[in-house]
Amino acid sequence: AQCRPSTLCFRLTIPSATMLKSKTSRAAGGEEYSALTRGAARGSSWDDDENDAHDERPSGGGYRDDPDDDAEFGISSRSNGSDNELKKPGRGSRSLSCLSATVLLLVGIAAGMALEVHRRRSAFSVGVAPPLPPSGSSEANGGGADVEKENTNKEDDADDDDVADDDNPSYDEEPDDASSNLTSVEPLPPLSSLVRGGQITGDVSWLLDFAVVDFPKCGTTFLMNYLSKADETYINHGEVCSMDRHRPQKVVNRYYPIIKDKRYTNDGRRIKYGLKCPEELETEYALQDYVTYFPNIKFVVTVRHPVLWFQSYYNFRAYNSYPLKMPPTDQLIGPCQQGYPYVPWNCSHHCESGNMKVCTDRAKFHHALSRLGKTPMDTAEEKALLGHKMQTIQTTNKIFLMENRQIVMENPASANFPTDLRDFLELSTDLAPLKHFEKKPDRYSNTEALKEKIDICEPQHAKARAVLVEHGRDAAKWITEYFLESPDVTVTSRERFVELLSDWGTDPCDDREKFRL
Repeated sequence: AQCRPSTLCFRLTIPSATMLKSKTSRAAGGEEYSALTRGAARGSSWDDDENDAHDERPSGGGYRDDPDDDAEFGISSRSNGSDNELKKPGRGSRSLSCLSATVLLLVGIAAGMALEVHRRRSAFSVGVAPPLPPSGSSEANGGGADVEKENTNKEDDADDDDVADDDNPSYDEEPDDASSNLTSVEPLPPLSSLVRGGQITGDVSWLLDFAVVDFPKCGTTFLMNYLSKADETYINHGEVCSMDRHRPQKVVNRYYPIIKDKRYTNDGRRIKYGLKCPEELETEYALQDYVTYFPNIKFVVTVRHPVLWFQSYYNFRAYNSYPLKMPPTDQLIGPCQQGYPYVPWNCSHHCESGNMKVCTDRAKFHHALSRLGKTPMDTAEEKALLGHKMQTIQTTNKIFLMENRQIVMENPASANFPTDLRDFLELSTDLAPLKHFEKKPDRYSNTEALKEKIDICEPQHAKARAVLVEHGRDAAKWITEYFLESPDVTVTSRERFVELLSDWGTDPCDDREKFRL
């Protein structure tokens, strides 16, 4: 364009689509990425495997530096006569390119500031008063380079019970679309004031409202799917087990952008945010981190007859870990790891013991529950029931406790479940009614892996079964006589709940029809 007299003009070198096109091959063959491609790739997510071992962002990630000194736009200085190749720009063109990039950056910043002013004005015009930032947080600090970025996809864990039990009703496990229409209506403290350098530095207690924390194969996936259907609750579609890995900052990094997008339903009800990880009362670090960072969070816990739990968990591992083999059941009596009272958090399929975290001691549900510090533990009788070496913490958290059969509509003990869970979570609208029980068709297609599953009632499992019945008897006694006396513990249909626990001291193989064996 021509410049008018006395007008300051800049020659803006705008890269064309051709200039921006990444080179995909060298003359000698092999893969090459442009500078722009590399920059985008470094912002992508990285592996978050089941043991969360790769906690660092990969350095380089397999991308090579472009040897060409004209990589500003990812173009080659070598020409093969094609119209798509550009020759190396001269020094003057490069200076103008830098100047153009600077001008475009300033224009972008100005536009972004204008959009932010418009957004904030819009936020205050919708009629919902934004809450004050939580105490201890800073509104003034902006983002920084130390803020850890989190992959917000599903965090898988081998302890998940996404293969739902045959005797549980299911809710569709379709992808969660709770974030598809999220709109922000109020400011939050910047993430950099909450997490810096991989550590939590601010008050994050307001991020989470509830957690489905235990136990595996007791209906935790049902609860996840059930609560995900309510518009007043959000729960990640998949397990989030960073707490038992002693990485609470990853929970903050995962949930902060979701909560920032939307804290209220379209009609103004505050959304309750939660997560699921069915082992957090059994691992070494999770409970302490909950007390430290989320002291007001509510725990939802579901338990099951120990014999039925063991069979379900064993079969889950045996089928899904094939061709790895599970040990015989009489070798799974006792703790999951000798000399360590907790459930190992840093192994699953490759635990040194080879048991894949399946052991009879995990059926001592009362040991894990006692860690919440809800009972006096001042009598010889109670102490005899609880002889474990795990840390006990005097928590103030509220607990919703239920037995697995209370999610089956045909069971009278389930009658008040939707209402009681709604009240416990302090929701203003009803949760969905339970569905009728339908026996599911066999979902297992691997015929060789199917051979690894067991029928717990067969004679070779009698020794393990006897131990599990004993654990069930002790757990039922402690829960009904001690744990339920705490004002912090809520159960649905208490009399029915106690009745269900009364058969924990009997062998379900003696009445297979009753227990759907």
